Amino acid sequence: MRVAQVTIGTGVSPPNQAYRVRSRFLSTRQGKNELSDYVQELRTLMAAMQSDPLPEAVHVTIFMEGLRNGIARTEGFRFHPSTFEEAVKIALNAEHNFKSARLGWNGFNPRSVRANYSGTTAYNSPEPMDLSYAEDEGEAELQAAEQQHVVRRCFTCGSTIHLRPGCPLRKQRQTTSQHSSPSQKSGMARGNADTQ
Repeated sequence: MRVAQVTIGTGVSPPNQAYRVRSRFLSTRQGKNELSDYVQELRTLMAAMQSDPLPEAVHVTIFMEGLRNGIARTEGFRFHPSTFEEAVKIALNAEHNFKSARLGWNGFNPRSVRANYSGTTAYNSPEPMDLSYAEDEGEAELQAAEQQHVVRRCFTCGSTIHLRPGCPLRKQRQTTSQHSSPSQKSGMARGNADTQ
């Protein structure tokens, strides 16, 4: 059976196929690829060399040397893996932990947007709290009350001191309209007078 596979393989594959695959495996680098793509490419080439495999130490060395500089490479060299799969596991875990520890990896990160527009680099490191804007509770309540008045205005006169039900101008208009003539009252009933 093994002899039949070898003879079929040599008859079907192009000349120097084993040399080409081995050469490509030995020269493979991560480059701009994602780590998972690089691992998949190496696994594919290792499967193609299954008839004449390289030693496991060579697989680990090629994988480690092909990694681009970063956390995966650093962690790989720190732990000295003995098998290819162990090296892959260490590198993938290190990259995942690094990415998930970064602020905003799974969502929106306002610091990175701000850094992109300001031209400075944002490092996701702890920063000391700025206490220069800290206030006591009394000042904070006063400021909140002032901000509330800015938002809430009287619809009749536009004042920020009171709202429409307590408006003196509205009350004045109501008292004047009560002392007006019956013809004016009928006009008010039809909607011709000032709206409240």
